[in-house]
Amino acid sequence: MIHSKTEEEIKNEIKYLCNFYEKQHSGPVATISYMDFIEEDTLQEQLKVKSQNRELAIDIMTGEKEESSWDNRVDLPTIDSNYVQTIGPKIFSMTVQGKQFTSYEDLHTDILKYIEGFTQGQPVLKNGMSSFDLTITNDTDKTSRENFEYNQRRIMTKLVSCGSYIAMNSRRGPGTTLIVHPETISKYFEDKTLVNVANYTLIESSIISKDKFIVLRSDVNGGQEDGLFVIKSLDEDQYFMKETPSLKNRIMWFHIK
Repeated sequence: MIHSKTEEEIKNEIKYLCNFYEKQHSGPVATISYMDFIEEDTLQEQLKVKSQNRELAIDIMTGEKEESSWDNRVDLPTIDSNYVQTIGPKIFSMTVQGKQFTSYEDLHTDILKYIEGFTQGQPVLKNGMSSFDLTITNDTDKTSRENFEYNQRRIMTKLVSCGSYIAMNSRRGPGTTLIVHPETISKYFEDKTLVNVANYTLIESSIISKDKFIVLRSDVNGGQEDGLFVIKSLDEDQYFMKETPSLKNRIMWFHIK
């Protein structure tokens, strides 16, 4: 249960947990469109064109198409000494089955349960990185206060690194949201507003495992970004929730040991 929060406050938190939209929709199934970035490899494109032209040649040989249709074959993309792999945007769509909507508070809970489930275990990192996990250390030559502040700075560094990792892999921007168990934030941060230094909106929930920090990027500005989509129907008591395959690039987490 979310204590002492208005419906608008709950809805605002939902916007920082996922790509949240409210719109007119009727029917049990919704189609969600979004834009993602894909790697455009000229070598792969060559193979695709060769396959298409090969099929065309077979159709001509078997008499299924006129010889003149060969003039409409696709030219192979060229590769020169300056060849580099490029990245470009592409529009995708997916269908999702609706679920019963009971309240924004229940929806808030369902989203957090999904995020908690998604962040079980260790994330699969790129660039040879093993883990963002952090082991708390205490120097016997320092006071307890000095050790606390030192470890707090180390956690902040990890939080900023998670946001940067998301920016690099999502190609959208850094993380927008920090999600933690209430006991975790109070255990490691004397002043919770310190997370504002990393430009994160803090969301606390007992659904999240203790000693775990989750950083994610939500599409707060409604730019058709990829990620976890939640669409609330304004016509019927139902909502639609589904993640894109690239959600893993928009969420990062680590544990304190």
